[in-house]
Amino acid sequence: MAYDVFLVNVSRKSTQVQLPIWLSVLSNALKLHSIEFNVVDLVPVTVENREKFFRENIQSRPAIIGFNIMAGNDHINHVEKYAQMALDINPEHIIIYGGSLPSSMPELLLNNCKCSYVLAGEGEKSFPAFIHSIRNGNFYPDNIPGLFFKKGNAIVGSKPGRMIVGARVNNMYQLTEFSMPDYDSIDLEFYINYLKETNQSFEIMGSRGCKGNCSFCHKLVQGIGVKSPDIVLDEMSEIIHKYDLNRFYFVDENFLELKSVYREFVRKKRERGIDLTYRGQCRIDAIDEDICILGKDNGLAVASMGIESVNQQTLNRINKGIKISEVEEKLDMLRKYGIGFSVNFIVGFPWDTEQDYIDMINFIKKNSLEKQGKVSYLTPSPGTRLWKECVSNGQIEDEWEFIKKLGNLFFERMINFTTLPDEVLDYYYNEIASLIQRPVTYPKSEIYIEKLSALY
Repeated sequence: MAYDVFLVNVSRKSTQVQLPIWLSVLSNALKLHSIEFNVVDLVPVTVENREKFFRENIQSRPAIIGFNIMAGNDHINHVEKYAQMALDINPEHIIIYGGSLPSSMPELLLNNCKCSYVLAGEGEKSFPAFIHSIRNGNFYPDNIPGLFFKKGNAIVGSKPGRMIVGARVNNMYQLTEFSMPDYDSIDLEFYINYLKETNQSFEIMGSRGCKGNCSFCHKLVQGIGVKSPDIVLDEMSEIIHKYDLNRFYFVDENFLELKSVYREFVRKKRERGIDLTYRGQCRIDAIDEDICILGKDNGLAVASMGIESVNQQTLNRINKGIKISEVEEKLDMLRKYGIGFSVNFIVGFPWDTEQDYIDMINFIKKNSLEKQGKVSYLTPSPGTRLWKECVSNGQIEDEWEFIKKLGNLFFERMINFTTLPDEVLDYYYNEIASLIQRPVTYPKSEIYIEKLSALY
């Protein structure tokens, strides 16, 4: 049967409108595999019209319908609602889930959700292969990396290994044309105008993966894959010329510290003479004179880094691999070269004391970090080592119920790991947040204000 294909972007409770990079990448991959598809992006649709819009755009004849799910912000519950609506239209629709949450807990979702399939990890090659398999009548393909499904009472599937969309180049993987974005299928102007109204940057990806191994972070893939700097600059140039927006935010966790890649990016940018600014993420110990000299005259506006704690024993226990004295040295270096920075802290480690938070407040004031970062609650994210520890020791009794109740991930207390009373932990979180939280620019247009309401 020639199943049609739908990609559905479901809204979630949030204080931001986020560009669906996943949708642009899968759209490109399907086009390269000569697979026709339909996009149903619910985010630009007014809240009261979303269900009607969905029903009008999902056909009654059997189709493959793919949803992306992130952990937290009530997203799983929103997706489940629309998956059920699709099955109400036709029970023969094939529902497949992908994204960070399905990748971290594929078996759990198959046992509790409306989906018949889960795709863990990267989908650029696996999703087209899945579509071809279904269209050829093979509903139980066991050779597609990351594809999970039920066969009888058993769950069949294998998690993906290393980067599956790139060829090995030294210690990294070169992302191929299948990992490039294609924005023609979405209303990009809707997202661009939101970024302009809120003075935000266009999100772009120069690499994928992280070399770190933090207990509270989930890795969608293993290893690090990189895009060619020429391709990244092509993407940037297109956004600048089409939409007159030259501010960019590299969502990569390690872009600045991939030194050879970053040097090549800067060199190519100079050759092209492109006028742009960008924010980039890296570990704070990656900041050095080379990064600063390269960045200061070549568009680096802000370096975003995780400090996590000002207690050296905590940094040692979480294997952060940095020293507090080194943190202050790196911040001074960035100031010397006129590069801004954004720093992240975490509260809620089991051994935290009130004195740790008093020290954090004093550190922020001493180093003039006011309004230059964020603070998060230590939160067990599905699939992480921290999550597994919480399940093992009984702090998470029912994994599925816990996932369904995940709110504003990291900014809303889910579990208090400390020996401090909840109200004391919350007090210090709010005190630190009021000091360090960057000011937020809210949109002015009614179309965006309505989407950021409590109904969003």
